[in-house]
Amino acid sequence: MILRLFADFMISSKLDGQRIAQRRFFERRKASIYMKKSTIALLAIVYGFIGFQAYALAPTFDNIPTVVISDEEDNSITVDNNWFRYINALNILDFTNWDVSLTPADLTYSFSEVTTHQEVAINDKLALDEGAGQLGTNPPLDKQLTTEGYWLSFQDLIRSPRGVSTPFPDPTGALPNGNLPWHAAGGTFDAEARGVVLWVVDTNDKSASTVVSVISIDDSFDKLSESVTTIFGGPLVVASTAADPSANNSWFLFSSVNPTPPAGVSYGTGSSGGGAMSIQTPAGTAGVKWFNRWQQTQATTATGKIPYVTGNVLYAAFFGLTHNAATRGQAPTLRIGVANGAENIQMYNAVNSVNAAIYTGAGLTDAQANTQLADAGVLRYYPVYWESFENTTNWDAAHMTVPALNIDARTWFAFFDVVDQDTNDAGTWTMSDFYVVTTPMPSFGAPEQEFTNFTAAGNWSVEGTNGTQITKTDNQPAAGMIRFTDTGSTTADYWYLWTNLVNKISWQKGKVIRLSFYLSCPTAANRANFHRFRGRMNAVVQNVTSELFVRRALDSSFGEPACPPVYSGNPADLLETMRYSGYTPSYGGPSAQLSAVPGGFDQFVLSFDALHNRSDSIATGNATAYSLHKAVIDIFDDPFGLD
Repeated sequence: MILRLFADFMISSKLDGQRIAQRRFFERRKASIYMKKSTIALLAIVYGFIGFQAYALAPTFDNIPTVVISDEEDNSITVDNNWFRYINALNILDFTNWDVSLTPADLTYSFSEVTTHQEVAINDKLALDEGAGQLGTNPPLDKQLTTEGYWLSFQDLIRSPRGVSTPFPDPTGALPNGNLPWHAAGGTFDAEARGVVLWVVDTNDKSASTVVSVISIDDSFDKLSESVTTIFGGPLVVASTAADPSANNSWFLFSSVNPTPPAGVSYGTGSSGGGAMSIQTPAGTAGVKWFNRWQQTQATTATGKIPYVTGNVLYAAFFGLTHNAATRGQAPTLRIGVANGAENIQMYNAVNSVNAAIYTGAGLTDAQANTQLADAGVLRYYPVYWESFENTTNWDAAHMTVPALNIDARTWFAFFDVVDQDTNDAGTWTMSDFYVVTTPMPSFGAPEQEFTNFTAAGNWSVEGTNGTQITKTDNQPAAGMIRFTDTGSTTADYWYLWTNLVNKISWQKGKVIRLSFYLSCPTAANRANFHRFRGRMNAVVQNVTSELFVRRALDSSFGEPACPPVYSGNPADLLETMRYSGYTPSYGGPSAQLSAVPGGFDQFVLSFDALHNRSDSIATGNATAYSLHKAVIDIFDDPFGLD
């Protein structure tokens, strides 16, 4: 299991030298710092008022996040420099409290290491030599960290020693969790993190120290840490039914397939019925597109094993998977996702291979065209990110939780599908690990793109339709907005796909794309009869797709949790209950060679589908209408340090 997905995890972005990129972390801290400084000042006043002798308070440290050093920032397009340094990782004043009679100029910082090995440099300076009498309470000038400012930059001296030119050798010996090793206190070279002791001493000879953990990870991005909570995991178990309360991480072979797979499809369950599960795609299934699924069991009816977590968090499910296709380009399409217990919210991603017919014509190798996939036999963790949707209408209403029946449809279950799309697909996908964590929700930054005009004038067009029952009306309920109207049917499935092929979104390694769209229904009847809506991001070359489905609950007893709210006020008002956000991990991002191919292969296309599935709910035969008000794209660093 990857340790960096169980312990402290990475949420901040690279600091550009002058401003704090991890803005929400420091803004949250800022209020705390001001309050503590005010408290210190108040204590000084109180001491003077009640007649105490003047007393200077010693400096103290707040908790400092784990420093995660990697090397992507210092690579060129063609050269992996393996330069493990984190420039301007943090401003130490943000984590220090000092007496109000002093200024930062009265503070002197230095550091030591928890073992005698010198493995970290900070601001190009080495640790104190405590064996030679160098102490943090009186550090020599050449060990003082803040003589030129208060930003601290960290360098891994094992992987990137001083006095040696880049490129450095590619690091070897990564630990099973993906971290690069350090020397442990006992002398063994197997520690997952390096302990650094930061010291501060003031001009009153009062001092303090704190321990900071330093981690190095190859081929990723520099990060600061923030807590991640593991909420689900455990050994994989194969079950025979959809409901299996006895085992935590149990899965069953989903019985509904679309259509029935051809002869030659097989399913594995690992040794002794547990530990791994697989779906094999035979070669040569011309003209047949099908899928089958392993799905997580539920604790009870409509209650998933992944718990509902409140408090504005980002969920992350990690599917540990391998394939055995002859090339990456021959790997069958992998589709992974989650759904809530009522199955009215689904978030899933498809990782598709780019076959040789496409990439050889562009002069790309298999690996250059398929960075989203690992080589055969290599375990890779493919993530799905989603949120709790507690902002949506009726999500937390009483009918979503039925304690007497032990039903909570706000919980989640996961699934993975193997999809056979063409004769090129041939191979087996096997899952051997699965777990779920949460982390504080990355804040909404400046939009990468905003969409407020969904008419043809805003570069939108029909990509496809199936039937005439769904129509689109422009400028409803206001200019630029669109309304989908579904006349209803109990005998047919149909859809309306509306796409923007002009305003594309950048696909970037190590970045997560968040699509937020805003929906409303004009009447309560429309909301009660709401069918299905999908927001979709897909790479131009179709190798990564992310889809968020919103629909009415399959069981009418749940009402309409998370369906678009009824709103007849000012259409420009964007209520939080209207917002639905889906997430697209980068899955390795595009290679430089793929980005160089004409046609925007390193970009995503945005589309929306109005869908009618007659079997989706009790109300799908009825007419409905709903409006799309706005869509916003923002991009943030992967909070788990993944490429």
